[in-house]
Amino acid sequence: MSRTYLIILFFFLFCGSVCAQDPVVKAQEQYASALIARIEQENRMVSELTTESLENLPVGIKKHVGNNKYIIGIDSVLFTERGIFLSAFAEVTLNNLKESPRKIAFAAKNVLFTPSGIEPVPASRLVMISPQRLKVNDQVDMVLPADGHNFLEWGCDGFHSVNLKGILEFSEEIFTPSTKLAAGQDKVQGEFEINTA
Repeated sequence: MSRTYLIILFFFLFCGSVCAQDPVVKAQEQYASALIARIEQENRMVSELTTESLENLPVGIKKHVGNNKYIIGIDSVLFTERGIFLSAFAEVTLNNLKESPRKIAFAAKNVLFTPSGIEPVPASRLVMISPQRLKVNDQVDMVLPADGHNFLEWGCDGFHSVNLKGILEFSEEIFTPSTKLAAGQDKVQGEFEINTA
């Protein structure tokens, strides 16, 4: 068995039996969705995070990039001598998939907010909460694990970029796996990673 095959097999076995049924993960996704819905319904959007905007929570920052909508919501803060630590959630609405619209939830805890803003460090990334299988079209599926490699980078003005790392699965109608190179696989797969605004 190839290493790639073992990693894929582990991902599907582990996430199929644990992630999809994990009530904590499901609760986080539901919370993120409800938070973003509340922010939108109550028109609690700000153009930029400031100390003043964090006094009346929750607040959100919305950006449209192409056909996709990015909303980042701040639900809680902790004031300390080092700065303000906040919790943020995001819900990204993807409109350019076969099963559009599709919403994906992201979260970050203990993000440091100082007078100079939010530091662009790994700890401030909004990380995808649960694994996703997205139907790009009838021939291609995109599989994104919730392993920390799928995240949004953001700052006081909202969304900056998205990093996606996963697997593209191609239909047998396009490609047929080689029995010599991919024994036991019924689909051709390819890994990818992209970071884009």
